[in-house]
This record gives sequence, C-alpha cells and structure tokens, in this order.
Amino acid sequence: MTASDLPPAKPPAKPNRRGPAIFALSLMTVSGGLCWYLYGFDTVLRILTEDWGLMVTAVPRMALGVFIYGFLTVLVPRDWVAKHMGRDAGLKGIAIGLVAGALAPGGPWVIYPIAAMLIRFGAEVGAVVTFIMSWSVLGMNRFLVWEVSFLGEHLASMRLLAALPLPIVAGLLVRWLWPERVWPRIDRT
Repeated sequence: MTASDLPPAKPPAKPNRRGPAIFALSLMTVSGGLCWYLYGFDTVLRILTEDWGLMVTAVPRMALGVFIYGFLTVLVPRDWVAKHMGRDAGLKGIAIGLVAGALAPGGPWVIYPIAAMLIRFGAEVGAVVTFIMSWSVLGMNRFLVWEVSFLGEHLASMRLLAALPLPIVAGLLVRWLWPERVWPRIDRT
C-alpha cells in the first residue's frame, strides 16, 4: 500500500464554540423551570421582567466591546505586541501588562476586548493575565476617583501597595503552571 492509496486525512476538528452557550441556555432553562415549580409562574415572570432591564444595559456594552476589539485589531501594530509582550519578551511583557492594565480606563467591555486582541497578536498568556489582573486590582482610574475620595490617601495607598505584587505573581504563575505550548487553541490569526 502506498501513500496515494490511503484515504485523505481528516481536517483538524474545529473547536466547539457553541458549548458555553448551550450550557448557559440549559442552566437557565433548568433554573427557570425549578423556580416555576417551587415558586410559581408569577415569580418567573417577575425575574424575567427585572432581568430585561439588565440585559438592555448590558447588550450595548458588549456590542461596544466587540467594536473596540475590531478597531484595535486594525490600529494596534501586531509586530509590536508580539515583540514586546510575546513569548520571547520575558519579564518585559509582564511589566508592560502591569503598567498598561493599571492605566487602562473602562470596564470589562473595554478590557477584555483589549486582552483578546493582545492574545490574537501574539502576546504571551502570562503578560495578558498580568494586564487583566493589574486592571482589576491596581486600576489608577478607580484608585484616584473612588478610593482616594472615599478611603483617604493613606488607606488607598496602602491597599494599592499591598496589591502591587498580585498581578505579577498571577502572570508568572500562569507561565509556570501552563507553559505556552498548552495554549494552541487560542486564535492568533
């Protein structure tokens, strides 16, 4: 038997991107049915009415995030991200993630599209985790506007100082636990 006699190789399986949506829909259906069974249809109707308002405010924000992601993939230089935050950048990628995350304004609808763009452009996963954690625990916008105003300079500064190593530790931990070779599923096209 020669190589030409063999059947053609199957193309690689595409990742199932519907899995999380199917899980969420199933969870919603089961929990809604359980609420109906335990508390009646009026409770289910009240929950749906209240949650409609949340959806009306959340969907436009998610749409903004999708557009931000699209624009960033055109505006941000792919080579710069790969060079300065990629696998070969070492601790420089972690440092850039730390500073960029701390300075990044906005909510999750801004930060996660940026993180997705960084991954797509070749940023190493530890640098991206550092970026997200830095935004979450060091965000300068939140620190200056909210924390200093409500907690005072001393307490806010102590909290910021105590939180400073957390994004770095998280980024390094991700590198150590899950080396780059584990992440081939991330779309980098």
